[in-house]
Amino acid sequence: MCFLITIGVRESRASVEGLVADNGVLAVRSSRNSSLRSVFPPADQLLEITRGNCSCDPLRTTDSSLDHQRARLRAQYGLKGWSEVKISRALTEWESAHRRRLEARASPTAELTTLLKGLASRPGGLRVVVHFYSGPFDSEAVRVARRAKVPVERLVDVRDLAEDTLLEVAVGGR
Repeated sequence: MCFLITIGVRESRASVEGLVADNGVLAVRSSRNSSLRSVFPPADQLLEITRGNCSCDPLRTTDSSLDHQRARLRAQYGLKGWSEVKISRALTEWESAHRRRLEARASPTAELTTLLKGLASRPGGLRVVVHFYSGPFDSEAVRVARRAKVPVERLVDVRDLAEDTLLEVAVGGR
């Protein structure tokens, strides 16, 4: 059970791969899901943009607030009988590790947003579908609930993409 981002572009797969090859965070592969073919224009190349095996990392939103997590940990440590000095030290170490995890998680999101904006600015624009799969990526029937157009300038964060919507992104929304 994972999210997968499928894009439709007029660019070749090799061209799109060339845009992500330098960062090493994202991968591009051809989509083999036949139910998506009817959703996109016939001239589009259908490509999946992943990090690892799926697109969950770039689409993941942040966890509960830092203050809430810190308070929860403080309470847990207090129940263990830890001193205030030991609790403070543990929270400082946790916050440092948490910051590194957030930065690592933000990297694929930022890279994907930049990639999609770049592709949308090219001739032919970009079409995007985000779907949460409960079965195999290649054979699950994907039903697109709606279609929408948005100018590339309004594509700010890929975590804002609506699920099961064919979103057409282009310069000036053309």
